[in-house]
Amino acid sequence: MSTEPEAQNESLADDLFSSATYEALPPVERPFLPWHRPRKQFVREGQWVEQINRLYDESDGDRKEFRYLGLPGVDLLDLRFFHSRICQPRALEMSFLGFNSEAADGTRAQIELNISLDEVRKLSDVNSRSIVVRDDFFAVANDTSVAYKRAINGGPYDVINIDLCDGLGGPGSSVPGRSAHEAIARLLSLQFRYKHPWLLLLTTRVGKAHVEKTFLDKLLNRYNENLKDCKDFRDNSEALFTIADLVSLGNAVQTDTGLLPIYLISIFKWLLGMAIKSNPPSELELKSVVGYRVESTAPCEDLCSLAVRFTPCMSVVNDSTGIITPSLYAPDECKMSVAALKRVSKRRDADALLASDRDLRNTLAESMGDLLESARYSRERYVVWVAAEESKCV
Repeated sequence: MSTEPEAQNESLADDLFSSATYEALPPVERPFLPWHRPRKQFVREGQWVEQINRLYDESDGDRKEFRYLGLPGVDLLDLRFFHSRICQPRALEMSFLGFNSEAADGTRAQIELNISLDEVRKLSDVNSRSIVVRDDFFAVANDTSVAYKRAINGGPYDVINIDLCDGLGGPGSSVPGRSAHEAIARLLSLQFRYKHPWLLLLTTRVGKAHVEKTFLDKLLNRYNENLKDCKDFRDNSEALFTIADLVSLGNAVQTDTGLLPIYLISIFKWLLGMAIKSNPPSELELKSVVGYRVESTAPCEDLCSLAVRFTPCMSVVNDSTGIITPSLYAPDECKMSVAALKRVSKRRDADALLASDRDLRNTLAESMGDLLESARYSRERYVVWVAAEESKCV
């Protein structure tokens, strides 16, 4: 890539989706997809909105902006949702950066994305610099890429929403420079400079088929370190999951049911390990875990969404003269890991909750219908489709 200013500006512009305006279109007969089911709306309503509202309610300072990075689909449903449920009620300006590499030139998907982007940009108090780029999120791992430059220019962010279809440690995750965990780590290096608390919403597949062994082994090492070094962690791990040593840890991960809590806790500990060693360090709290089954025959939830809050710890700089006494405070890794254990043990199964509460399911289906209708789907067809989907689960 040329480093000449004109060439660089051209390359940055080429990755943008169209900014042309479009006339309003009637509902179209596009197929409904698995993530249009009410359980996805449960994640949005019961986890994302709840935790974002708490973030703003409990943060110091008077924030006037909602700065967001995510991986939107062509309908930009999450952006529409956050605008109506977060930005409008709080009178926040919305500023977003999205990555979408699937809407190829000349395809219907590209047309739909261009129309959706035009619609969202026309909403009240949306920053005109908000963009969706046709680039792979994984490219953020490369600090010479356009994707990385976009992330720098748009940040820091109040909410980062990484919804991974193939999982954090799925097939191909060990390819250098092209992995989700490398891209996330690169984003964290940018976010650690932010002085305000912020949220990471991370959705990943879970299960032996969705985690490469090399990646899993590294995560398990972090779990085992806490078993050895933190008595409170070991006692709670044994009480909640019957895991107290390396042998019982190895036995547990042989099944998807046993692997599930260990994997989720280990992901948190991976994030925590980077956060407490940053400058300044950050405290982490696993605020919520929600899961459901993508494969109907799965023995347990095989997709989970984690909401993790990062809170920077602003400490006194080191003074070699001794005039300023250095801060002795350091984040307590053991304490935060124990809290994560307890949170994972209380994770919510969206499928089970909706199956046992028809009123909740109907409310979420209505909310999902509203969201889809705003993206030019037919509400009437959605009502028929979601009823048929429900009958398959009976």
